[in-house]
Amino acid sequence: MVYDVLDDFIVHATFSHYLASERSQALNHMKELEDLNIYKDAIIVFDRGYYSEKMFRYCVDHDHLCVMRLKDSIGLAKRLEKSDADSYEGMDVIVGNPKEGTTDVTVRVIAVKPDTGATEYLATNIFDENITSSMFRELYFLRWPCETKYYELKVISLLEEFSSATPNSIMQEFYISLLITNLSSLVKANADEEIKTRSRSTNKYQYQVNRKDKRDKKKGKLRTHMRNRKAMPI
Repeated sequence: MVYDVLDDFIVHATFSHYLASERSQALNHMKELEDLNIYKDAIIVFDRGYYSEKMFRYCVDHDHLCVMRLKDSIGLAKRLEKSDADSYEGMDVIVGNPKEGTTDVTVRVIAVKPDTGATEYLATNIFDENITSSMFRELYFLRWPCETKYYELKVISLLEEFSSATPNSIMQEFYISLLITNLSSLVKANADEEIKTRSRSTNKYQYQVNRKDKRDKKKGKLRTHMRNRKAMPI
């Protein structure tokens, strides 16, 4: 799934075999974004486990700005000169192989220390010096809403509990659930803006729309519409 964490919107999602590689799925997502021409000026943030030299090269070759979390055992992380600072960085190179037709790729390697105290390493192809290592710390942790979106899909929307029996019907259920989730996000965003305009500055807490309630109402209206729709001539 490709999820826009700033606008609370699922951009692209696929339904695959449970043994499908996460990296291969990520590559397919990026190719779809290229076909739709909606990846410019976007930064793809990958969790730990997605990094590979092939994946990073693909991002560089196809102009995808990316930030990838590295496992501690990856050479890029091991070679970064250590520091006591909360965030620090260095430059490294993924060496090319003429036999494979690849060239050297420069990598910006960043170390950040979250509140847990453990050092986490990031690899990126963003070299703008105005974007500091501490900013990358904030950028990486912006991906947390992706985890809460998976929770919403699996626990609240019950995405994995299908009522259909045929492959086509299951796919329809899958994509309808994603559609309803996105519609609910749009409605919630507009409603939250309305709440902000009406809220008092003296309020102790910021009110929000109940996401589950909005989603259930939207789902009910969609089902009613589907039941009442007229057959279209072919």
